[in-house]
Formats: sequence, C-alpha cells, structure tokens
Amino acid sequence: DASSIECTLTGMVPGTVHRIHVEGDNGTVLESELSTNVGDVLPSTGDTSAVLYALGAIVVSLIALLNYGRYIDVKAGRLHAKSAHVYIAPAMLALAVLTFYPVLYGFWL
Repeated sequence: DASSIECTLTGMVPGTVHRIHVEGDNGTVLESELSTNVGDVLPSTGDTSAVLYALGAIVVSLIALLNYGRYIDVKAGRLHAKSAHVYIAPAMLALAVLTFYPVLYGFWL
C-alpha cells in the first residue's frame, strides 16, 4: 500500500537539514532528513488601542463609582469612615481589571 503524509511543519530553519522521525501506532511511519528554503512568516500584530480604551474606560468607571459612593455617604451623614472608599479602591480596581480586561481582550482577538 502506498501512503501519503502531508503536514505543515513550523519552526524549521531555512537551509538547515532537519531529521524528521514520525511514530505511529504500529511503529515508525517515517524517518527522513528534510530541509526547507522557506522561512516562517509571522503575522502582523493587531492594533491594541481598542483594548487600551476599554481598560481606561474600566478605570474611569471605577473612579466615578467610588466618587459617587463617597458623595452618597457624605449626603447621608456617614462621615466617621472617610477613608473607606480609598481603602477598598485597590481591591475593586484589581477585581474589575482581572474580570473585564481578559473578556474584552478575548473579544478583540
């Protein structure tokens, strides 16, 4: 039986002989020394301005939310814990960034 093997090998250095050894269920399928004259073509990187805009929007929204919470506390007369919003701000920022940034970045990809 004649068999045909077709595959795409990436990472081969052009002009260099590479030893290829393919194992199957029943032993060695192919053992050969191959070379290529074509180098890998890397895709261009995408524009990340949309992702940075989303990250900035998350931070600005969080700052607005904390300021609104502080305003409501002052309006309601709760003044004995003035630094409460500043105290929780780093945790809220980390939570928002670690939750929404990967999701938005995934949509961008």
